[in-house]
Amino acid sequence: MTAHPPKTSALLALEAGLLSEEGRRRLQRHLEQCEGCRRHHAALVLYDRLRRAAATQPAPELDWGRLEAALRAAAHDASSRARRGALARRLVRPAVYTGVLAAAAAWLLWLDARPEPTPASPVVSRSSPTTEPADAPSRSAAPEELRAMLVAVAGEVRLAETLADVGAIWSQGQRLATGQQAQAHVLLMEGTALVAGAQTSMTALRLARDEIRLELETGEVSSAVARRTPPLRYVVSAGSLEAHVRGTLFRVARDDSELAVDVTEGIVELVRDGTRIAWLQAPASWTSSARGARLARAPRPPSCTDESCTRWPVLRLPAPRAPARWTVGEATLHDVGAIAMRVPAGELSVELFDGRRTLRTTAVIGEAGLTLRPDALRPTEPAVREGWLAPELIASVVRAGRPGLMRCRDAVSRGGLEATGSYVLTITVDGLGAVSRVRVERTDGPVHDELARCLRSEIERWDFPPPRGGPVTFTQPLRFATRVSR
Repeated sequence: MTAHPPKTSALLALEAGLLSEEGRRRLQRHLEQCEGCRRHHAALVLYDRLRRAAATQPAPELDWGRLEAALRAAAHDASSRARRGALARRLVRPAVYTGVLAAAAAWLLWLDARPEPTPASPVVSRSSPTTEPADAPSRSAAPEELRAMLVAVAGEVRLAETLADVGAIWSQGQRLATGQQAQAHVLLMEGTALVAGAQTSMTALRLARDEIRLELETGEVSSAVARRTPPLRYVVSAGSLEAHVRGTLFRVARDDSELAVDVTEGIVELVRDGTRIAWLQAPASWTSSARGARLARAPRPPSCTDESCTRWPVLRLPAPRAPARWTVGEATLHDVGAIAMRVPAGELSVELFDGRRTLRTTAVIGEAGLTLRPDALRPTEPAVREGWLAPELIASVVRAGRPGLMRCRDAVSRGGLEATGSYVLTITVDGLGAVSRVRVERTDGPVHDELARCLRSEIERWDFPPPRGGPVTFTQPLRFATRVSR
């Protein structure tokens, strides 16, 4: 057999009885073929026997005075012989060194054979984790506690039972709660933020630079977590379930005993009672039961993930008369009451969609902020349309094209995205009856890009009768009430 270094670790494990039955048989077969390992094994066994025998012998009584005298005599003899010549010195030195080493070996053997004292307290195994006394000084400074700031507030938001406004600080240990038609956007640190949806209650168990841990009691929380080095430990717990985040945009929803998780970007590891139960890589979703599937939908992107926005002025928007969707710059807020949010100074596009039409304005934000009046918003489409198309003709074409829309829902659902919800299709038909423009909007959340593209592609194939008087634009409600099984 090819020569190799002895398998010392495996042989020691064999003698200690630490190998599995299969491992023991495999090593025994190797010893039958390898002479080098057999010799090394025999040496280890012999050494162990000698060590055990020495441990059972009583400790020798050493006469330190006689040992010191012998060493002095040996040293004097060596010094005398050293003067007789270089050759004599070379012959004498090994004998002296041998005597000294023999005495040192006798001393070490006595130390090894000496019985160990019985400890007064339990002995901690080398492989067991050790802990420092509670009053021991910290070896390093404690991680800095975060100043988590509310950068957008819609409706009623409370921190520790106190009404909170933009700029309020969410401290470690505090409970954050939102009312109906409410949201709270919280900037935790650079690149990391969250959105608490309506009727949500959650507690910040830990807010530090190295770890953020949130306990969700009810409702939903969407988080955007930046990738960092060293990585940030970001955990959202809901009962016995923990969502461990690895740089991502994700959402956790809890309704009584039902849980749902939806991942748009990155990876989320789901852990229950210390055991991994799911590994979600975007796009992916998970629910605790069939009923929980109704909870799953896309996360709400935070309005701000940059620490510079904590110094921006505040824009205040009125509460709409009915559930609606606000788009402020790149931020979107659905079905909320009055809004206060930090925005950059300068010109800013503000848009409101109330389910029937879109109202828009360009707000000029000064350093002191701005409170937008309801009459500042103007419709984006003319009140009077030139063309006309009979409603029954429109309904006939929409009815014929509905199977194609359902195929879009099924394709998106099979891809792991949630399509269930209410939508509004704004369709423009030109003078010849062809569809010239399609806009897809959702009244209860953001629209997945894949679904919007598919719906537009299907609708653009529809053929209408030529309208009277020119192009016609109409809105068509659409609701996907069920989700295809995968």
